[in-house]
Amino acid sequence: MKKYFIDLDNTLCVTSNSEYEFSQPIIERIQLVNKLKLEGNHITIWTARGTTSGIDHKNLTLKQLNEWRIQYDELIMGKPNYDVYLDDKSFNIDAFYPVPKIGDKSKKITSEIVEKGWGKEIIFVNNPEYCGKILCFNKGKKFSMHYHVQKKETWYVAKGRFILNWIETENGINYSEYLEVGDVITNERGEPHQLVALEDSEIFEVSTRHYDEDSFRVKKGD
Repeated sequence: MKKYFIDLDNTLCVTSNSEYEFSQPIIERIQLVNKLKLEGNHITIWTARGTTSGIDHKNLTLKQLNEWRIQYDELIMGKPNYDVYLDDKSFNIDAFYPVPKIGDKSKKITSEIVEKGWGKEIIFVNNPEYCGKILCFNKGKKFSMHYHVQKKETWYVAKGRFILNWIETENGINYSEYLEVGDVITNERGEPHQLVALEDSEIFEVSTRHYDEDSFRVKKGD
């Protein structure tokens, strides 16, 4: 077992200008501390909060350690307020456990924009498990009455208003209804459907995988 004395502010959390109530946890470093604790090491959190001002920040600190789920054995307040600390057993936290800088690596991907007669669709993901799109309609435009054999899709109206036309194929009945912001619609496989935009409008679509050859037109749109 080793004994670790670990600073708090700007080591395990980001703190600006001694505004401790607004401190934000650094999750990667907290996970490291919890790993050290799990391995049987003794963890002491040592902080200079209140050393200069004389304000008692212990209750706030205990609350934050609990909320941030930091595993430790002891909290010591009253750490000396210094500019440089020299010791034969000390580590600079950035060398001991650096946090990746913004811009070092990116998870961003590129969306695909497909221009349509009725507006455009933004395909931000399409893989074997799921597909995500934003359908952007111009006022007065409509897409074709069509259906899918493989794809099942759900829409969320994010902007504007629509008329939804759809066909109940079992009985051959045509239906129409208005859609407004917040409405959610699911189109089943083999169910013909058409949207008419009453104003500039947008729909978020989530579905199973999209295939270009899986759209079967019943009536032409714009």
